[in-house]
Amino acid sequence: MTKRNDVQTGDLWFNPSDPEKLVQFKKNFDRKEYPPHQLSDKQKDMLQVANYKQQLAELETQFWFNGLPTKEYIVRFDGIKKRIQELEQEND
Repeated sequence: MTKRNDVQTGDLWFNPSDPEKLVQFKKNFDRKEYPPHQLSDKQKDMLQVANYKQQLAELETQFWFNGLPTKEYIVRFDGIKKRIQELEQEND
């Protein structure tokens, strides 16, 4: 039995750590149900942060399971974390 996930756009911003809502929001966003001109700058930045965190998860997988060299991992990890911090500071 699948769980129906009725997500309102605002739910993501109040609880960004709920991955189920994030995935649903991104699916709706990709289907153009939320045109970019309807999102605030803060919402766009938060969506970008979510994308960067997804990249970090993929990077971890590449490092631990697919033999990504340590030096490359560290460089990419530091770059992504720096960008996340910049976006989060802009929204403070």
